[in-house]
Amino acid sequence: MPRIIEFYGIIIEMYWSDHHRRTFMPSTASTVPGINRIVSARVAEGHRIELTFTDGYTGQIDLSPALWGPVFDALKDAAYFCQVRVEDDTIRWPNDADFCPDVLRYWCEAGGVRSSDETDSHFAR
Repeated sequence: MPRIIEFYGIIIEMYWSDHHRRTFMPSTASTVPGINRIVSARVAEGHRIELTFTDGYTGQIDLSPALWGPVFDALKDAAYFCQVRVEDDTIRWPNDADFCPDVLRYWCEAGGVRSSDETDSHFAR
């Protein structure tokens, strides 16, 4: 089956001979270079978390500056913050609060949480 396109870990393939009509099938790539995926997370202390990515990079970040707004209010409680899990290639909590793994990687490499404007301008390049 020919691959039509692959972007952000999504593969679009077209099947035509094994179906009575053309069918486009999306799937996810297991490993796509350049895509940040988190494979493990460990709370170090407080709201500092250690993240390991698929390429082996490990970084620590204090997420407390990013815990604002109704979605992240519950995470201000240290016991609740410790309920973090890795799901869908990122970190997630029981209330479904999560962060984009690309943003987390950028913040780890930058040495901490950055403002919305700085983060947006980094990804606009």
